Amino acid sequence: MSELRSDLLKSPTPNVSFSHDPTSLSTTHTGEKPSLSSASSKLADAGASDDDADEEKQLLRERQVQAAITDELVEMARALKDTTLLAGSMVREDIETLDEVESIADRNQSKLAIEGQRLQKHMEVYASCWIWIALLNVSVVFIMMIIFIRLIPAPRF
Repeated sequence: MSELRSDLLKSPTPNVSFSHDPTSLSTTHTGEKPSLSSASSKLADAGASDDDADEEKQLLRERQVQAAITDELVEMARALKDTTLLAGSMVREDIETLDEVESIADRNQSKLAIEGQRLQKHMEVYASCWIWIALLNVSVVFIMMIIFIRLIPAPRF
């Protein structure tokens, strides 16, 4: 992309010449910019007619249009390069942010695994404690039932 831009900026404006057929437009990259005064003096010396002057004016307009289009293309290429560089820097920043988030997520996941193991140990201790408490309650109720049956006789009808 930068090579294209440098080629656009360094390349000379091509010379455009018409033959008598207006559909054949040829360009030459000589690096010389044709001057209007030299072209008109050649035409005047050769006894050019009004058609040659009209062709010269048309040629001048075409060169001006070509120069304007070339300038516009160069500006568009610069804008495209700037936009591409900006997008590239934004993508790099996003990648850095994602890397940071990924490392934080990995640390949190390892901490969560450690805490999960600790909770599992606590649950084992507390679960066994509740089982013992439930067994104690069942035993107490059983003993109380036996005492109740022995102390209070069944009614006789």
